[in-house]
Amino acid sequence: MLATANAAMLVLSLATVSTRLPLSFEDPSDVAQLAQGSGLKVFERVAEHATDGDHSLHVVFAGSEADSWPGFSLNFDAPDQTSAGALAFDVFSPAAQPTPLAWRVDDLSGKRVFGGESLAPGATTHIKIWLRSLKYDLDLAHLQRVYIYISKPRGDVELFFDHFRLVTLEGSFLAVTHVPDRVPTGLPSPTGPAMIAFERPWMQHVFADDWPAEDEPAPKPSIAAARGEYEPLTICIAARRDLHGLTAMISDFTGPGNVDRVSGQAKIAASAVDVRVVRALDKRWTYPDTRYIAGMPVLLEAQPKEGVDLAAGRVGRFWLTVHVPPDAKPGDYKAIVTVAEKPLSPTASGAPVQIPVSLHIYPFALPEVKDKLWGVYYTGPTAFEEGEDLVKLEAHLRDMRAHGMTSVGLCFGWDPAQNNVEAKRVDFLPAGQGRYETFMQLYHDLGFPAPLLQLADTPQDIAAGPINQPRFAEAYAGIWKYVEDYAAKQKGPKIIVQPVDEPAWGGADAGERNRVLLDILRRLAPGIVTEQDGPDDDYFRHVAGPLCDVWNFNGSLPPPEVVASAHKDGKTVLIYNCDVEFYRPVVDRYVAGWFQEAAGIDGCFNWAYQSVAGDPYDDQDGPLGDEVAYYPPGHGHVGGPSIGWEGMREGIDDYRYIALLRDLIVAARKKGGRSAELASRAESDLKEILASIKYNSSVRETPAWDKVTTKDGKVTIGGSLNLPNGWSLEDYDHARRHVADWCVRLLAGR
Repeated sequence: MLATANAAMLVLSLATVSTRLPLSFEDPSDVAQLAQGSGLKVFERVAEHATDGDHSLHVVFAGSEADSWPGFSLNFDAPDQTSAGALAFDVFSPAAQPTPLAWRVDDLSGKRVFGGESLAPGATTHIKIWLRSLKYDLDLAHLQRVYIYISKPRGDVELFFDHFRLVTLEGSFLAVTHVPDRVPTGLPSPTGPAMIAFERPWMQHVFADDWPAEDEPAPKPSIAAARGEYEPLTICIAARRDLHGLTAMISDFTGPGNVDRVSGQAKIAASAVDVRVVRALDKRWTYPDTRYIAGMPVLLEAQPKEGVDLAAGRVGRFWLTVHVPPDAKPGDYKAIVTVAEKPLSPTASGAPVQIPVSLHIYPFALPEVKDKLWGVYYTGPTAFEEGEDLVKLEAHLRDMRAHGMTSVGLCFGWDPAQNNVEAKRVDFLPAGQGRYETFMQLYHDLGFPAPLLQLADTPQDIAAGPINQPRFAEAYAGIWKYVEDYAAKQKGPKIIVQPVDEPAWGGADAGERNRVLLDILRRLAPGIVTEQDGPDDDYFRHVAGPLCDVWNFNGSLPPPEVVASAHKDGKTVLIYNCDVEFYRPVVDRYVAGWFQEAAGIDGCFNWAYQSVAGDPYDDQDGPLGDEVAYYPPGHGHVGGPSIGWEGMREGIDDYRYIALLRDLIVAARKKGGRSAELASRAESDLKEILASIKYNSSVRETPAWDKVTTKDGKVTIGGSLNLPNGWSLEDYDHARRHVADWCVRLLAGR
């Protein structure tokens, strides 16, 4: 949302009038339906640029050298707008450049929310202020007004408004429904087992109607992991009659090590296993798409104490993540998962099921790959999540580290008031007092090994003067040099500076600004590492590319020869935003793992840890869907990781297995003899695994469902979601186990 620190100080002298909607200025009296604020030169009905009828409202917002917010107000004729989806209106801008339009929504208690949109030059922009997304920020039952304005215009701004209306969201989105392979019959069944347990690859989506086959084998999950590793397993339950208070409980793992002094058995405690239930949400196909997948299994919530209810004919899924203790002894372990209704429940309809689980622990721990950048973009704690910001900040960073992240794409900076432009310095606060400083201390304390990718370029907002003037260049470069020196003294991270986000899609001005800022840092602060992101195009490669150190490509890499040439020139090559919706675990796993090896690049980032507008559990309450790696708790939701977030951790672990094997191959070659022979065979097998991947430099938008049909405007999906890289969902685990087996052989020298 667009906001300004000064906007809250805006004082209006507005008449208390109610606006009769819809409003299209076909009647001369319609102009009086809106209340003028100060700073308007023209506010009149004209026969130009109408979108509904023949007339529009012509408004000229006065420019001023002093900060001002000229605008007008629409006052709701009824304060209760809980059923309205959005306030919509149309704006024609005759300007040659995009024009930022701002608005503020007030409720009767005095709470305010700010927003805005960029108006297309020489065209009509259709605006929607999504009231539904404000339900946790404002009292929608007691709304007062919407103030529409230009923020701090230095010159006059001319616009034409028309067709103000309240719209519902019915019909705004198209549901994509899942069609199962089979449908149960004869349910609810009064006899026989109450539930059927079955197994699917954990990366496969299991919808609530995914009924198992008649001859489905009993599940016997088998997983393997290194010491200290997290590893998932899942168990699916199909209800033959209504089930109430269903829970999954796991026993201790018994095995060859960690002997319990009381029982005399070796074990890994059940407390090392995190038991969750898979929750389905309606999820946008892609975040700007108006299609949504109904009932998409995407969120892993903590298993509720009271259990879960499952209606006859429906399928539920339990997700268990085993955290292998760092000191666990290698070998084979076994446990039992019991799925049952709450004991002694008067509504219990059947006996529990018991599922044997096998765990193999390898005789090694995975190395930290310190020179690869894995991260998510982070905008900071959301207001949706309850609690203190700095407490939430620490929890988020700990979660990132537990998921294998080595870096963060940081989308906030320090407070601009801390800058001293003339002295070219920043007055940083002690950790615990400022959000930026606390983040930096946590980044160090939690051991993030790779450089930080800094997207919030605070110095360019405060350095004085036009960017093409020496005074600006010296201040901008000087402040970044100070920050780099300060970080080094405080043992903070190396910072990679991104001056402009995705300049290729920001227009000519954004592209030129990015080029100038990169050039300033290259000339005046050559020690600063810089980055650009966006699509592979001529601007990326030949205009901004030569000026920056890190090339970060959106969803698709350039051809391999371009990547090789960039590496030869000393560039770091990354890919980002291959699954911003975080419901495609196979994509997140592949990109973070085997894709890195196949492409020969240096890391990946994804948007975003928590990028939400309104309710993160409602993907249809705003113009864009929510992009969430970890769903925040709050407003009655317990929160939890997305399945894509778990997939990213597994991909990082895949790469760590590969890195360990490569290290062991090098060490074995140095030993010579039989060890060198084993090393050659291991390397040959690794090459064969890589060769089995049908590598494509493009990832975003390439995953597909086995079955997609469109009929009479309705879209259905079925089967599995997978990438067209030649691998099944099971192949990822097979490849990892093959690599792990070679690690064991090389360690043993046999």
